[in-house]
Amino acid sequence: MWIERDGTGPACIYLGEPGEVLPVGGDREFDHLKTPKLLPDSKATMARKAGYLEVTVPAGDGRLHDDTVFAP
Repeated sequence: MWIERDGTGPACIYLGEPGEVLPVGGDREFDHLKTPKLLPDSKATMARKAGYLEVTVPAGDGRLHDDTVFAP
């Protein structure tokens, strides 16, 4: 997973290999990306788009994790 943001716009959360071109509609495992947790914590609503999640977060650095993407 990784986060991209252009200026002060919304953050876009992707799943896949950041060095490779994303397939149309996103990574084949994208449907497993359901509940990423943003750090610092945010209660902002995430909108599911074609291949990524979009969320409005405050300016600054951000991190995320999601323990539900890949089953052990």
